[in-house]
Amino acid sequence: KKKKLFVIIDDSLVKKFFAEVMQGTGSFFDTKNHCNITAFRIISCLVSDGRYSVPIGSSYLFSKELTDLMEEPVESKEDIAKRLVVLALKLFPEANFKVLVDGLYCTERFLRWCIANKIDLEARMHSNRVVTYNGEKTTLKNLLNKKGIQPKGRKKTKTISVFWQNLPLEVSVVRRIDKNGDESIVFQAATYKALPREHVENYRKRWPIEKMFRTTKQRLGLEDCQSTRLATQDNHT
Repeated sequence: KKKKLFVIIDDSLVKKFFAEVMQGTGSFFDTKNHCNITAFRIISCLVSDGRYSVPIGSSYLFSKELTDLMEEPVESKEDIAKRLVVLALKLFPEANFKVLVDGLYCTERFLRWCIANKIDLEARMHSNRVVTYNGEKTTLKNLLNKKGIQPKGRKKTKTISVFWQNLPLEVSVVRRIDKNGDESIVFQAATYKALPREHVENYRKRWPIEKMFRTTKQRLGLEDCQSTRLATQDNHT
């Protein structure tokens, strides 16, 4: 019965290090080990109220080496994300949703779809994106050189209005301080207007899906199935 809910979409590698003939596996870059590994890539979706989270769906994102061999069209990451958002809207038709994704889904195609369908989206955005701010084209990273853009002192966030690929977006410049006291700047893009702190607080609601991947791998055996059949792997997932 909650009126404000979050749709959280993310992907993870289900590692199959020694697989040679396992249907559906591909070669993917593992950001933790900094090398290519054999794995399934799974996109999953949670619906959360900030305290409780329920997984509602998942789908495989196959590697290009496999999709190039397939005769029929295969869902792209944007197609999968759209389908999962639509599913959440059908399951909770009365709720006001915020869709939370990382930089992988911050594409022109997906953002344009969200804006056209009046879906509030919060996404991480790469610093090399070229945007138009006050009539001037520049990268997000270079915006930090402009006076008043980079948060300083007690201020942690600054939100500005920009255009990217002719799409109106609210970009939040977020100053983060890690446990060692080191500072870094990250950028968030949103399709809706809100206070800077609200953008930051909403994006932090992505954490439950990170916990879900960790728990399913470490405690529930997500990576333990050794069947060579994709259908069996899908049932296990």
